[in-house]
Amino acid sequence: MKEKKVPAIRFQGFTDEWEQRKVGNFYDFKNGLNKGKEFFGTGVPIVNFTDVFHHRGLVASQLYGRVSLTPEEVHNFLVKKGDIFFTRTSETIEEIGYPSVMLDTPKDTVFSGFVLRGRSIEDSDPLDDLFKKYVFFTKSFRSEMTKKSSITTRALTSGTSIKKMLFQYPAAKTEQHQIGLCITELDHLITLHQCKLTKLQLLKKSMLTKMFPKEGARVPEIRFQGFHGDWEQKKLGDMGEVITGSTPSTQHPEYYSEDGIPWVTPTDITENVISDTPRRLSHLGAQAGRVVPAETILVTCIASIGKNTMLACRGSFNQQINGLVPNKRKFDPYFLLTESYHWSAKMKREASGGTMQIVNKNEFSSIENLVPQLLEQKIIGAYFKSFDTLIAFHQRKLSKLQKIKQAMLSKLFV
Repeated sequence: MKEKKVPAIRFQGFTDEWEQRKVGNFYDFKNGLNKGKEFFGTGVPIVNFTDVFHHRGLVASQLYGRVSLTPEEVHNFLVKKGDIFFTRTSETIEEIGYPSVMLDTPKDTVFSGFVLRGRSIEDSDPLDDLFKKYVFFTKSFRSEMTKKSSITTRALTSGTSIKKMLFQYPAAKTEQHQIGLCITELDHLITLHQCKLTKLQLLKKSMLTKMFPKEGARVPEIRFQGFHGDWEQKKLGDMGEVITGSTPSTQHPEYYSEDGIPWVTPTDITENVISDTPRRLSHLGAQAGRVVPAETILVTCIASIGKNTMLACRGSFNQQINGLVPNKRKFDPYFLLTESYHWSAKMKREASGGTMQIVNKNEFSSIENLVPQLLEQKIIGAYFKSFDTLIAFHQRKLSKLQKIKQAMLSKLFV
C-alpha cells in the first residue's frame, strides 16, 4: 500500500495528502548581477549572499548593501515580494543552496550574482510566503539540494538544477500559512534570546577590560567602592598548585565508566564551568590519572591554546591542559577563573608569534598577573559569576529553542 504524503504533526481541520512537484513546475530562475568593486557602497539596495545565507526571510529595511546601477540594470535584476533566493556556491556541499524569501515589497532593489532568484511563473505562486521560508530548508529538500548540486573546487548549484528538485506542500494556503507562522514565531523567540545573549557577552567583555588593570597600570579603570591601593603582581605558581593533565591508557577500558568522575579534553571546554563530560574516569582510571578538587581552573596549553574553564566538582583532564588548584586562603577561585581570560590572551599572543606553541608546566606557572586583596577578589568574582549565570541561562534557552525548531521542521513538513 502506497504511503500517504502527510506530515507527522498537522493542524486541526487538514487531512488532504500533500502534493509533490518539481520546483520548475512553478518557478523560473535568473542569475544575479555582477559588477566591479567600484560600483558598490552607494546606490540602490542589493540582496547579497550573506543576506540569503543567514536569513530565511528578508525585509527591505534590513538590506544594507548598496550598488550604483543604471535604470535598465535595476529593471533587469529587480526584486519583488515573494521572490525566492538560493545561494549559488559554497565551500562545502552541505551549505550549498541556502534559501531565503523576500517578505515585503522593496523599492528599486536588485540581487547579487552570488545568488539565484526564483520567481513564480505567470504570477501563479502556489506557496504562502511564510511557508516558503522553510519548505526549501527542510531535511528532505536539503537532501535534494546536495544530491543535485555539483562540487569541484567549490560546491555549485544552478537554476537548471534547482528546477529539477522535488518538494512537497499542502494545496491549502491556509495550512501553509499556519505552518510558516508557527516556525516564524519560534524564530522570533530565538532571535530575542540571541540578542540578549550577545548583549550580555559584549557587556561582560567590556567589563573584563575595565575591571582589570590594563598593561602598564596597577589598578583597574573601574573599581568597587571602598577599595584602594595597587594590585599586587603574582605568578600563577604563587596562586596555587599547577598540575599537568594526563590520559589513562585507552587500552584499559576499565579505566573509563559512565558514572565516574569527569575527564576533560579541550573539545569539552565550551562553558565557563564544567560538571559533565562525554568520557568519565572510573575509580581505577582516577588512580591512574591525575585528579583535582572542585574549583580547579583548567587552561588548554597545546594546539588550541588558551581555552579556559572551571571544574564544578572533583575531576581530571588530559595532557593538553594545565590545571591551577587555587590556594583558597588567599585567592578566590571565581576571580581566578575570570582573570584566566587575561592569562589566555597572553598565551594566545605568544602562540600567534610562533614562540609558544606548547606551554609547559614551568612556563604556565611563570605567567604573571595582577591581583587585589582577597575581599576585592571575592566581590569581583561574584559580579562576574552573576554575568556567567545569565549567559548560561540564555545559552540553554537558545539551545532548547533551536532543538524545538529542528523538531518542528521535521514533523510539520513531509
